[in-house]
Amino acid sequence: MIISYIKKLINNSNDYKFREIKVYGEKINYIYNEVLTNSSLINDLILKYVVKLNKKELKNINNYIPNCSSLIIKKKDILIIILIVIIIGLG
Repeated sequence: MIISYIKKLINNSNDYKFREIKVYGEKINYIYNEVLTNSSLINDLILKYVVKLNKKELKNINNYIPNCSSLIIKKKDILIIILIVIIIGLG
């Protein structure tokens, strides 16, 4: 599973929180850095919009999240994305 793979790559860092919700039977996994944000902010800015989406809107979820800096990750892109996040975090 992609989430397990990401956790392994970041050595199960406690800075990253992994959550899963279901909307219309579709699983949505989201990852956030607890150092940079918190669960209340995630709830206020993202989740309250996601649960209001209809099935068609859910297919293009990035278009409906305000101030969207989200990224839909495909397995082939995980390693490079994590490296970028680590480099940005170190900078």
